[in-house]
Amino acid sequence: MGLITGAAICLMMGVSILNPVQAQAAKKTAVTAEIEIPIEIEVDTEAILRDDMVNYALQFVGNPYVYGGTNLTNGTDCSGFTMGIYRNFGMSLSRTSREQATNGKSIKRSELQKGDLVFYTSGGRINHVAMYIGNGKIVHASNPSTGIKVSDMDYRTPYKYVSIIE
Repeated sequence: MGLITGAAICLMMGVSILNPVQAQAAKKTAVTAEIEIPIEIEVDTEAILRDDMVNYALQFVGNPYVYGGTNLTNGTDCSGFTMGIYRNFGMSLSRTSREQATNGKSIKRSELQKGDLVFYTSGGRINHVAMYIGNGKIVHASNPSTGIKVSDMDYRTPYKYVSIIE
């Protein structure tokens, strides 16, 4: 959470208008008062970051999947995709999905938040990573046929959940 402090300036104007002639006169004799009201607004900077990451990731939906690729526009694989999204926000991830599963902090499914990573296995080994975008959905570089897309998180059985954002 971040805290924004400052002041709001409120302009108060008291005028009674009975008819158009009095309205014209009132414009000339209106009394105004300016008062300063101190304010504090609590801002959830982590939630804003997570939303920004999701929105950034979603702009690449439809772009190609390329095994070993790391270019979000011209072609990336699943771990290159998550690595590129996080890199844009000043965070480092390892290169492969298996290595990324060791980054950050393991969390429970019930603790998932936008921007967290979801890992999948095949043959008992982690082989795919996606980014959680909320409401049971993920965005990921899926495969050469479908490219970067949004899917239900349970399109396969998730194996592990990791939060990188502190």
